[in-house]
Amino acid sequence: MARTSVDDDVTAPHEDEQALLKKTSARVEDTSYVGGVPNLWHPSHIGLMITYAGVGVLHGAFPRTVYPFFRNYLNMDGYQVAACTSIIDMAWSFKVFFGLVSDSVPVWGYRRRPYVLLGWVISLAFMLHIATTPAEAPYYTKGQILSVPNVQLRHVDNPHAPADGTKYILLLMGASMGYVMADVACDAAMVELAQTEREDVRGHTQSWSYIIKFVHYRLD
Repeated sequence: MARTSVDDDVTAPHEDEQALLKKTSARVEDTSYVGGVPNLWHPSHIGLMITYAGVGVLHGAFPRTVYPFFRNYLNMDGYQVAACTSIIDMAWSFKVFFGLVSDSVPVWGYRRRPYVLLGWVISLAFMLHIATTPAEAPYYTKGQILSVPNVQLRHVDNPHAPADGTKYILLLMGASMGYVMADVACDAAMVELAQTEREDVRGHTQSWSYIIKFVHYRLD
């Protein structure tokens, strides 16, 4: 019996080494890796880059719509416009929650992919609703802001316009919740992918993710 237990102790590490060698060999043959570094433009990884590009665009575009639309178009008060930005960005406060859910509640055996897809579906649904909903009439008559510098002399066309801002704030917040969910799941997948990099180049993958997100954020 003692001999059997010793043999088990010896063969277990050997089997682990064989499994590691097979895994390493498969990774070398895998075209999604180049020189031990994940090829982020490979079809199996390109979705991560597309997600980061989309997050960068929306994260830059949503706050930039606040002043021209809520302040100029709907003529909401300054404190209301400031609150709009905070409410829209509130979605980022749920990052920890989304991370815990994607870690703890796999969907159909996947912990990242379904949440990336669900996040974009939610965001797209809210944005489609915004795009297809007839816009409210502006507070001032068209052209008054540019042609009449004196606020007191401008002709008011829709005095109820500021009250309609709440609807758009909630829609933008819902769209933000969606893309933040996708971003969190994508970040988790990127961390797992980065752990497969060689030690001497570790960080390359995550650096690219931040570059893609920042570049598309600045493009808006």
